[in-house]
Amino acid sequence: MNTRRLIYLALALLLGPCSLWAQKIEKAIFVKKAGSLISELTLDEANKITHLTLTGKINAIDFKHLRDEFKNLRVLDLSAVDIKNYIGKKGTVDAFQVYNSNSIPAHAFSEKTDYDPKGKPSLEKVILPHSLNAIDKYAFANCPKLEVLVSTRGTAPTLGDTALSPQRTAVFVPAGCKENFTSKKQWTDFAIIDSEPIRVNLHLQSDKSLAELLSREGIQPKDVNYLTLTGIVDLDDLRLIRDFMSNLVYVDLTETDITEIPEYTFAQKVNLITTYLPRNLKTIGLRAFDNCNKLGPILTLPASLTSIDYGAFINCHALDVVRALGNNITAIGENIFGEGVKNKLVYAK
Repeated sequence: MNTRRLIYLALALLLGPCSLWAQKIEKAIFVKKAGSLISELTLDEANKITHLTLTGKINAIDFKHLRDEFKNLRVLDLSAVDIKNYIGKKGTVDAFQVYNSNSIPAHAFSEKTDYDPKGKPSLEKVILPHSLNAIDKYAFANCPKLEVLVSTRGTAPTLGDTALSPQRTAVFVPAGCKENFTSKKQWTDFAIIDSEPIRVNLHLQSDKSLAELLSREGIQPKDVNYLTLTGIVDLDDLRLIRDFMSNLVYVDLTETDITEIPEYTFAQKVNLITTYLPRNLKTIGLRAFDNCNKLGPILTLPASLTSIDYGAFINCHALDVVRALGNNITAIGENIFGEGVKNKLVYAK
């Protein structure tokens, strides 16, 4: 794989992983009186909005409407709102409740049950209020597409039970404030990155390397968080990922020509949560995912895979299941999950 590529570079400061073809409808609303958000627009208008910026005052009544209406809401910017307290039955839970000020209320974006509630299916990115003190229980529970949570404040809010999933959502904080979050027990399982989220999509198909394309756009590899590659990818590109992309959260290599993940390619990517492997992959090399301790809970292996080398998934503590789609794996090295660790490899029926 020595002759290479260049067709297309799509790079954006991440507003959420939205489809190229999805219609983007933006709206900015100033809410003068807490509890009155829904009166600012019709139900039909609310359900069409994909990117919403709120300013002014809101409370638990408004969060209820954000959850139950706004069916296509993907990106929500609350950075300049003031969350007011509310006492009553019209909030995010059915019972009479006291909702504190400066707190994302319980079940703000999930069903009103404490038994595995479903989260808002459209939500992809939320920018938190600067004055936020707490995120209450189940606020963002099981939101299946919520990849990005942005804190505009340097101190970590209190996090309620099952308020947010560390195996789905990365948290982006102001520069120099990472330790303020990682030092708090409630946040230790999360990928905490002190920068703005950056997404890079590349189709590689000429003689230009991944490094050259990033340099042309003025992007440092260490700043890339969400990486999607298609086309022809060579060993130099994989070395760049291994040696310099330390803040990766998400990698999609499905549509590349890669047949081998070389040794240590993703080792020590401690913020890596989600990986989609090449569809024609045959080999996962020695300790390829060593110490990717946030990767999981499920990693899917393509049907083409034939071998997994020693310690490929060692120290991947958050990985519950490695699911093989085919039955072509004929060579499995020792201790692929680590010495004394139970086998997590299962074969899809």
